[in-house]
Amino acid sequence: MGKADTIIEKLYLHLEDMAKDIIRQNLDLSVKENRDFLNNPDDVNHQKPKWHQFGIITHTKMVEKAFREELPVYLNKWGIRDMADMHLNEEIDGIKKRDLFIMTIILHDTGKFKVRTMKKKNGLATYSFKPHEKASGEIIRSVKPVLKKDFLLTEDQIEYIAKCAELHFELGLLRYTGKDSKTGFNREFIHSEVFKNTVLEFISKNPDFKWEIGLFFLADTLGKIDIRINDEHNNDEIERVKKEIEEKNLHAGIINGVLQLPVNLAAAEEYFRILSEV
Repeated sequence: MGKADTIIEKLYLHLEDMAKDIIRQNLDLSVKENRDFLNNPDDVNHQKPKWHQFGIITHTKMVEKAFREELPVYLNKWGIRDMADMHLNEEIDGIKKRDLFIMTIILHDTGKFKVRTMKKKNGLATYSFKPHEKASGEIIRSVKPVLKKDFLLTEDQIEYIAKCAELHFELGLLRYTGKDSKTGFNREFIHSEVFKNTVLEFISKNPDFKWEIGLFFLADTLGKIDIRINDEHNNDEIERVKKEIEEKNLHAGIINGVLQLPVNLAAAEEYFRILSEV
């Protein structure tokens, strides 16, 4: 096992304890729901079961699985795998960005354990995690001494991980832009000048992380739900998905996340098309 693999394995072993420490230090434990979150930080009911099939820690593992197994298929299909591999094979202080990216995946949602807020309606709790991306970057930098001493990561490696974590939902912000547009967040919006100009702005602001922005959006999208649909307008497919959701005893509202998947994939494909032409 190489150095990077050892660090990745060690990060996973420490993730639950790290989550509990963050909850303990930042959330009000006089609130029952927060105590329950502390006791089981991977419970999907303490995430957003309408949009996530898994708890935060399992979601993290599913994002890595998608990055390793599904992303290469899409990148091949879109004709950009060689370019992506070239970028991910670059090294920072002897570790490939690909491996540092996986370390980021493990830590990218740690901010959720810090910033979670709760609202109750009719006795039911719903949670918000804004702005967990920024909080994740802050947490990674705050444990820099531990990452250096116990995980043997360098300053530049840690900063890369922190920055990737902060930017992991950057492309997802376009959903809000799309929802506020005349068309909504759909394929028409994805092929609009607004989408293109916003993507170019993202790339201009973060030229060293332009690949990471797209790769993280794609992996994070695929890691939320393991149910797949090719055509969100095909009634037979929709019925199949509804049946699968029922069989897995998932929140009925998660159908919306499944139906959004093809649109998210189209957004990722268009993002990479624009990126490859810059």
